[in-house]
Amino acid sequence: MKLLAIVGSPRLNGNTDYLTGQALEEAARLGVETEKIILSQHKVEPCLGHDDCASFDTCVLKDDAAWILESLCEADGVILATPVYYYNASAQMKAFIDRNYFLYTPRPEGQSESHRHPAGGRGGRARGYPAHPEEIHRGVLHGR
Repeated sequence: MKLLAIVGSPRLNGNTDYLTGQALEEAARLGVETEKIILSQHKVEPCLGHDDCASFDTCVLKDDAAWILESLCEADGVILATPVYYYNASAQMKAFIDRNYFLYTPRPEGQSESHRHPAGGRGGRARGYPAHPEEIHRGVLHGR
C-alpha cells in the first residue's frame, strides 16, 4: 500500500509540512509506503482554462504537474495538505487541484480511459483515476 501526501504550503518546515510529516511517520510505522511532495518545491503552472483538454493526449503545459499527477494516480491513498488562506486552499494547492481537470475531461468517442495519460505514456495506470473531485469534496467536508 502506498500513501502519497501532497503539501500545498509555501512554507518549508511550517505547520502544514510538520503535521503531514507526523501523519506519514505513523503510516510508515504501520507498514505503509509513504511519499511526500511539496508543491512549492516544484513547477506547477496554473491551468490555462482553454476547455480543450479532451483533444489532447497529454496536458499542453509541460511542467512537474504531469509526474505529480502520475504519482497521484498510482497511490492507494492521498493526503492533500494545505494551510487555509482567506477561507481557501493555498495558491499552490489550488493550481494543482485545477490541473487535475485534465484527468476528468470527457473522452472522445472510441477513446479508452487508458489512452490519456498525465505524463504522456500509454497503457493506463496501475490503479486508475483517483476519486472524482466531487467525491473528494463530499468525503472531506462530510466525512463520507
